Formats: sequence, C-alpha cells, structure tokens
Amino acid sequence: MKKFLLGAAAALAIAAPGVASADSADVGLSYSNTDAGGGFDFDTWSLNGAYVHDLDGGMILQFDGSHDRLDVGGGTDLGVSYGAVNFGTRNDTYAFYGFVGMSDLFAVSSTDYGIGGQFYLPNMTFNASYGMSDWDGGLDMWNLHVDGTYFFTDNFGISAEAGKTDIDFTDWTTLGLGAVWRPAGSNFTIDAGYRNLDFDGGDADQWRIGFTYNIGSGSARENSQSGASLNGARTLFEETSNLILFP
Repeated sequence: MKKFLLGAAAALAIAAPGVASADSADVGLSYSNTDAGGGFDFDTWSLNGAYVHDLDGGMILQFDGSHDRLDVGGGTDLGVSYGAVNFGTRNDTYAFYGFVGMSDLFAVSSTDYGIGGQFYLPNMTFNASYGMSDWDGGLDMWNLHVDGTYFFTDNFGISAEAGKTDIDFTDWTTLGLGAVWRPAGSNFTIDAGYRNLDFDGGDADQWRIGFTYNIGSGSARENSQSGASLNGARTLFEETSNLILFP
C-alpha cells in the first residue's frame, strides 16, 4: 500500500497537464544539537530538499524529503529519513494542501499523511498543519503545528512556532523561535533557531542552523509564499526524530 500511494503520486506528477511558469526548489544542509540534560544529548546532521511544480488552475505539487544522521555518542550513529508528496492549491493569499509519505526511524517505518495550509500578508507568512503517522507494530502518532514569520525586509525575518505531538506512550509540546536571512542577490539562505521540548518528566533544548540553496525564488519572503515551502510533512518528521528522547 505504501509503494502504491507514492507511485500513484509520482504518476500524477508526470501526467499532470500544464507547464510550470515558476517552479522552485530547495537543497539544504543543517546541523542541530538536542540536550535533554543528565548528560544525554545528540547531534543531528541533515541533508534535505524540496521541489514544487505549478499546475493549471492554481494547483501545486510538491515533493520533499530528508535524510538525517543522529550522533548519540560512543561512536553510535542512527539514520532517519522521510519522503513526502504534497498536492493542493495556492494563490496570492493562501495555500491549502494534503500530503502523504513514508518515514524510517532506526529501521522501523511508518506511513504519514495529513493536511496543511498557509496564509500570506505583505510581510508575514503563516503555516498550520495536522499530520498523523501509522507505525509498524501498531503505534499511532499525531502532530499539530503552527508557525509564523514576520519579514522586516524581503530577506530577513523572525519566526515563532508551537506544536503538540502525541504517540501512544507519551506526548510533548514544542515551542520555538528562529530567524531567516538571505543576502540580497544571493541564492543562499541561512536560518537558525531554538526549540524547547516539554514532555512528562523533563524537557530538552534544541539549537539548529541551516544553509539552503534556493532555485526559482528572488527573496526569502517570496520563497515562503510561492516556493517549496509547504512544511507539514517536514514538521511531522522532525518531531518524529525526537522520539529518541524516549528510549
């Protein structure tokens, strides 16, 4: 069933009518450190990418994915990854979409699906999403996430986010702040941020910095409102990676 879902989405991309007038893509590298206290922390190195194709009638199709390596110390590295297909509609004011994908966490896999939306103002971009994962072994997980970025200029913005994640044996709340900067005339974007993960029995601090090469967008604000910026599947995956905090 998983292969069928992703295969069908790929076939739709090939067969879809119309030629994109402003396709966009992102390729990025990022590093983060998560510290749960008590001497337990881990580093995450991520290679990620996304591509969005404009279809006829305001419809859009986005592919995104990531492969991460988690360094938990003692010479132990763990691999996590996801891939997703997003399909929806977008105009100058808002976007609405659904997504389906697959994740792999330490050789255990899941089917992911959900819905998301964006709302645009001249100097602000808002995101909201609700995603669910069905894991091997019968575990179920869901994530509700909202974030917003205020752009002081087209290439510099400050963001805030909030999320709630629940899996059968635990749940946690995520709050975060961040910033994005793209040097004028450059295709490179730098983003950095802080998150606090509040779960039963404690919390964790997470710091992140990322470097992204943007194709097909002229500024950071433009990329957030017309680029490969649908983030529901990516947010669900990032919260999934935090399951390492619950051995």
